[in-house]
Amino acid sequence: MKRFFYWGGTILLILIFFAAVIYLPEMDAMILERQYMKQYVLVKQDKQEQGIHYELPLADKLFSLYYGQYPTEIMSIHSITNLESQDEALLEGLQKQVSILEKAELIPGLVDAEQLRKGFHEALYYNIGTVENPSTVVSVWKLVFYDEENFQYEFIIDAGTYKIYSADLYGYGVYDFLLNKGIYAANVEKTEPDVLRKLESQMGEQLRIYYEAQNVRSGYLNLYGSFGLEEMLFYEDTYLSFYDKGDIIEIPCQVYYIQESMEGVHIGITDILENENAMPYDGSEASYGK
Repeated sequence: MKRFFYWGGTILLILIFFAAVIYLPEMDAMILERQYMKQYVLVKQDKQEQGIHYELPLADKLFSLYYGQYPTEIMSIHSITNLESQDEALLEGLQKQVSILEKAELIPGLVDAEQLRKGFHEALYYNIGTVENPSTVVSVWKLVFYDEENFQYEFIIDAGTYKIYSADLYGYGVYDFLLNKGIYAANVEKTEPDVLRKLESQMGEQLRIYYEAQNVRSGYLNLYGSFGLEEMLFYEDTYLSFYDKGDIIEIPCQVYYIQESMEGVHIGITDILENENAMPYDGSEASYGK
């Protein structure tokens, strides 16, 4: 009888052991699934997984942004803590680039880094490729900062260098910023032609420097009576295989006043993420009000 209980107990323990090995992982997974079901979890992804990244010349990055065909959203972030965990230097890098544009008098003075942190609303991370070379991508952040009474900023910046590719800046200081330059932003016909010529030349040169172009050509945008310029940036001798040596690339860069409840100004490269908002260019020569 004792032998029967001994062997019976031994076999039962073996069965319990194998059952635990087989079924416990599944039970644990079911418990975790119930625990996190319908919960939003930020997953840190490998931002390099969607393509091969090279140290591209700026001209090639601008080409991909303007002529890009394949924007891929890699992640969406709505917490400043999670954003800084992805790239702790991002806001500092953005602020440095903003400072460059401010000193060049291309944009009005914006809020400081701490106010940006408090006003953070959304960050989207994209990889952008082209038909000519779809395996080579440019990685960018689209950042939105918002304060109901004071400002709304939307930036598209390089994920590595933090170069500002485009910015839409809304705030009650925008109109005064342009007025101080002698521009009646909402009724540009009131502006003296000489003032427009001077501003066109100054802005064109500063944008050429910031975007590292060899040459620039200016023209007016068709903005239904409000202020707008288009600076055509010219680049030579880029290095990707689909270019012939000596090719010249033309990238349009726009600056224009936005008439909304809160005045705004757009500056930067017209890119694939913003093309639907681009103002029409009439292709005519600048008339300077003549």
